[in-house]
Amino acid sequence: METFPSNMESSACIKKDKNVTSSFVAQRYIVDDNNKDKLRRLLTGQRDEQQAIAHATRRFPVSIKDIASVCPQQLLEESSLVMPWLTDDAVNYRVAQLAKENMCASLATFDFILWHREWKKNGSVSDQLVKNIPVADTVFLPRIVGHSSPETGNHFILWVFDFKAKAIHIYDSLSLYCIISDEDMNLLRNVFRSSGGLDGWTVVYPPQWKQQDSVNCGVLVCSAVENVVKHRESMTEALTVNQCRTLRLHHATQMLENVNPEDFPPTMQEMLAIKQKEVKLQGTEIKDTDSSIHCLSWRIRTCLFQRATGKNSVFHEHIKKYKWVQCTACKSWLHFECAGVTGDWASKDFFCGCSIHVDVKKIMEGVYADDILTDSEIKDLERNLQTGHILSNRMYLWKHKGFDPSLRKHYSEHVTVFDDMTTETIIQRLERVLSRSGNTSVDPHFITDVVLPEALIQWLQTTNVICRFQAEDLLMKTKPFIDNEGKAELVINDDTPKESSILADTLAAAEWVKGTLFEGMVKVPSVLSMDEEEQQEVLEAVRSWNEDHDYESPAEHLTFAFENKKDYDKFCSFIIDEKNLKVFSRFEVQD
Repeated sequence: METFPSNMESSACIKKDKNVTSSFVAQRYIVDDNNKDKLRRLLTGQRDEQQAIAHATRRFPVSIKDIASVCPQQLLEESSLVMPWLTDDAVNYRVAQLAKENMCASLATFDFILWHREWKKNGSVSDQLVKNIPVADTVFLPRIVGHSSPETGNHFILWVFDFKAKAIHIYDSLSLYCIISDEDMNLLRNVFRSSGGLDGWTVVYPPQWKQQDSVNCGVLVCSAVENVVKHRESMTEALTVNQCRTLRLHHATQMLENVNPEDFPPTMQEMLAIKQKEVKLQGTEIKDTDSSIHCLSWRIRTCLFQRATGKNSVFHEHIKKYKWVQCTACKSWLHFECAGVTGDWASKDFFCGCSIHVDVKKIMEGVYADDILTDSEIKDLERNLQTGHILSNRMYLWKHKGFDPSLRKHYSEHVTVFDDMTTETIIQRLERVLSRSGNTSVDPHFITDVVLPEALIQWLQTTNVICRFQAEDLLMKTKPFIDNEGKAELVINDDTPKESSILADTLAAAEWVKGTLFEGMVKVPSVLSMDEEEQQEVLEAVRSWNEDHDYESPAEHLTFAFENKKDYDKFCSFIIDEKNLKVFSRFEVQD
């Protein structure tokens, strides 16, 4: 018989035992000086805080911004107690990292949101989303709650699905969400339909640590996962601020455990120095007629013999002599390897693609994952990339991660000519084929960053009779690939009218505000706590408002209000000027 608690007072969920001692053992979370220095180095200087520096899995990246939300630079000082909200990505990454290290599985905050959208719209969650659910005895699902709509919130909680015990364990450091509503339970039954629909399951609210503030819920979710996977018993006790500080430093350094400092994004000063040196090097190279700067592929940053940005070191330096081929039409030159040609071209016409129009949309029509090379061709490609029989800058950067970080980032943003869903299907096939070949430990990022683009280049060359340079050019012109399993779909779904893009921008801006330190108070838009119907009413009212936007206008529901001028300028500089998001904001002069 199913025993899901409902209509239960929050206080009834808390079990207290006055005779127990604290279950918080500080010695478990001691951070050595080397790890502190590593974290301090990452947080020192202006770096690209949005760039992913690590992945727990392909679905779960983490950036400097996320690490700083766990442990900002100020918190490394003994006297500081600065503790911002954790970002969603920080929580998702740390939960996934702990799960992966301990043979468990994890979902993400955005998974429940995607389920809920389809559930409300269709009364069922699609097989496309359900297939993303991992199979394991223990599955962790962090959630955002606190608003009327499950798509936004201000508080992290955790649901732990224990398939052996047939129980859902709820962890909520505020003891406010220790039950699962009937509606959410019906949704979960639908989502887990292939696992028996949670028939006969119970909901449990175990003893756990509590917060005494408004910011440490994310840290306590991460700690709850660690306690579960480490089989540590917790008592119902409120942690002190200093204990939370200890946990933050511990989790932040653990999140960086497998990150090499050489792979940190360069600081702005370092980038400036690199650019200045690059300009000088290019000025010298332009005079050398045999320099790779004259290769047409150099212009799109795909020349196989180019230098690392701002360095004298070159890719594939073991090759000392290059053959060149000239385009019959535009007279530009390419290395044989960059053009993808072999043999004698002295008496034959070669076309780089300047006179050949390739209809990318037509190429993609009717193409399935199985059409992208045969299984044996995929295995041969991967083997030839590893041995160097096929030259690839992507492969070179995979083996030499610190060689040219900016170029590696550039390549990672241009890996496919297909839409996200087709690309995801192709990636799954590549993983399946290479795993079957005995390479069971194939890194998913090796698939995405190296094998996928190289497979598509080879396919484009053989199927569409174009040279390697033109295939690379097609990749470089496509939009950055966004993992279809990830949270990109949270911004706007296919049914959202264009006018509501401001709502998506407002939500994105709110996420940034939540993870950013400010000197004063920031009021976030009230529209984020509304349900979908109320949000549409606000958007319609804004569209029909013909007067100035002031305190009386409907735009007030969409407005970020700042009490500190520096905070307001910081917000406008990043959200409006740099990210070009369409949001309402104002600075309120205090009396």
